[in-house]
Parts: sequence; structure tokens; C-alpha cells
Amino acid sequence: MSDVKLCSDRGVDYTTLQDLLANGQWKAASRETTRVMLMAARHTSNSELSASDVEKLPCLDLQTIDQLWLASSDGRFGFSVQYQIWENLGKGTDWDSYCQLGDALGWRTGGSWISFFKLTYNLQAPPGHLPFAHKWFFSVMNRFETCQI
Repeated sequence: MSDVKLCSDRGVDYTTLQDLLANGQWKAASRETTRVMLMAARHTSNSELSASDVEKLPCLDLQTIDQLWLASSDGRFGFSVQYQIWENLGKGTDWDSYCQLGDALGWRTGGSWISFFKLTYNLQAPPGHLPFAHKWFFSVMNRFETCQI
């Protein structure tokens, strides 16, 4: 993990995220990812991360977050892994495509979406399973594509 530079265009400190990931604290790291994304987007209210927040994320910050996830999971988790899976599935944005993606990422089982609390928080999870970006997945993927990471 020491080879990932903790860069931010908004002065966000990624040390906590780095430490959580290094210690395999995947659930806490997924929550911390949302927190630092809110900070990088300069989110001002106490509500959840939204599509408009994601659009405000600097590319450098998105890249830093992704690199931390990739490095800590030996390339198993991260937005770039999710992007590649989405791309392989045809990059569809309709409901059926999203359900197919949910199945591939392990966010759905038996045709039902699972909650944040029932995700698999270990390296046996499917590739791209983490970080959990269910509500704002397409926004992250579009921003990721725009940034050409």
C-alpha cells in the first residue's frame, strides 16, 4: 500500500481509508469511501452522496480512492474493477442491465438486492463487490469514464 500516493485536489486526507483497507476492515472502508467522496465533492449537507456530488469529484481524488482499493485487494476491488465488469456486460443503464450487474458484483442474490450490512466483507467476495456504490453506481462509472482513469 505504501506505493499509493494519497493525492487530492481538494485537500482530503485519505490516511484513514488507507489504514482501514490495509487492515482488511472492508465494511468500515466502504463507509469511509463514501465519507471521503462527500468531502472531495465539497458536499455541504448531511444527506447521502448523490449523483450531483459524484459529478463534482475531482479526477485525482477518484483515482486515489480507486488505487487504494486496488492495492489493498490485489486488484479485486475498486471502481476500475466495477467499471471493467460493467463494460464487459455492455454498459447498459436500463433496469435489466443493472440487475445483471448486481448479480455479477454480488449485490443481488436469488433475484433480490442485498443490503450494505449483508455484503461479503472479505476477499472471497466477487470481483468488484466493494466499494458498495449501489445508489450512485452509474454516476461513479460515468465520472470514472470522463476522468479516463
